[in-house]
Amino acid sequence: MNTPKQLDSQQLRIVARRFFSCSLMVLKPALVATLLYIMSTTISSATNVSLLANDAAGTSSITGTTNWNNNQPPGPGNAYFTGADVIRTTNYVNNGGAITVNFAGDSLSIDAGGRMLGKIGNNGTAGSTSTGTVAGNLILNGGTIDEAAGVNGNDVLIISGTVTVNAASFLGASGATANNSANFETLEFTAPISGS
Repeated sequence: MNTPKQLDSQQLRIVARRFFSCSLMVLKPALVATLLYIMSTTISSATNVSLLANDAAGTSSITGTTNWNNNQPPGPGNAYFTGADVIRTTNYVNNGGAITVNFAGDSLSIDAGGRMLGKIGNNGTAGSTSTGTVAGNLILNGGTIDEAAGVNGNDVLIISGTVTVNAASFLGASGATANNSANFETLEFTAPISGS
C-alpha cells in the first residue's frame, strides 16, 4: 500500500505561498472593481437641490423644508442652489441676544438674481442689537447677501464657515442713510473668502 508523501515545513510554505499568491491575483481585480463600485455609488448619491420660490416672511429654507425641490431640510450629501429666488435666514428676534444657525447641506450657492436675506433682529426694539451667525459652505455665484431685518435695531449678521466667490456678487446691510434711521445693521464675515 502506498502511503501519502508528507511535506516538510519548507515545502508546505512553498505550496501555501503559491496557492495564496494565485488566489490574491484572482481576487485583486474583483476587489478593485467592488471598491470602485462602492465609491461611484457614494459619489453619485450627491444631489443638487434647488429653491423653488422665495421664502415668505417668517419662513426660512436655511433650516427648513420650506421651498426646496426635494421637500427635505438641508442635509449632508446635497448641494443647494437659490437660483433667482430669495432664501431668508432664521427670523431671530431676541433683543440683545445671539443665535448660530448651521446650514447642514454640503454647500449653498447664492446664484445670479438670488438673494440671502438676513432677518436677524427683525423689527426688534429700537436701538437693540441682535446677532445671528449663519455657518456653512457658502458660494457667491452672482447673487446678493444682505442683512435687512428692519429699521429699529443695530443688528448683525455674521457669515462663518467658508465662502467661495465664483462670480461678482453684492454684499450689503441696511444703514441709517438708507432709511433715515439712527440705527444701522451690519453684515460681517468671519469666514475665509476664496475664489475670484
